[in-house]
Amino acid sequence: MILFPVIASAILINRHKTSWRLWGIGGLVFIISQLGHIPFNSVAGKILNNTTLVQLDNHNQVLFNAIFLGLSAGIWEETSRYFAYRFWLKEPKKWNEGLALGLGQGSMESILLGLLALYVLLQMVAFRDIDLTNIIPLSKLESTYQAINQYWDANWSVSILGFVERMFTIPIQVFFSLVIVLIFKNSKMILLFVAIILHAIVDATAVC
Repeated sequence: MILFPVIASAILINRHKTSWRLWGIGGLVFIISQLGHIPFNSVAGKILNNTTLVQLDNHNQVLFNAIFLGLSAGIWEETSRYFAYRFWLKEPKKWNEGLALGLGQGSMESILLGLLALYVLLQMVAFRDIDLTNIIPLSKLESTYQAINQYWDANWSVSILGFVERMFTIPIQVFFSLVIVLIFKNSKMILLFVAIILHAIVDATAVC
């Protein structure tokens, strides 16, 4: 999850003669979008869970969550991508720019998730063979041991699912970046809404 996007980006940036600067901007734009996206989801989730605005059975609740989270991701990520092109990259929009920006966004997401997975792995290695009674509160000790055992008992194939997902997600991020390029090439703002809806469909499908 960390190495694949960097290697793939290096190959594509060199082949299409674009720049790491745009890649870095794409990564930064992704981080900025999440600074709004994650708190928004947290606040909206608390509001919806603590009120009677949404009362659904389990099946419909999953469907509602998928649609809500998909739209949230689409709105925050695609509008941030649009504003990056509109106010940051003021030079003429080119396809290889869209490629580099999309690679940066997809790569940054993959790298951050990879670092999180690495952090969890290091924790599990550290906790595997030690006595946790002096580290973990007694009330959480049993659940902690269960989590550690489940982690190490999981089939090896589970550990590569994150990597496989990133292999599909990075090209999708590049695709959406190129859709945003089309907005400026054709002067059609409707394409922003197309990108948001397509992004929502992809993410909602993944949640379901």
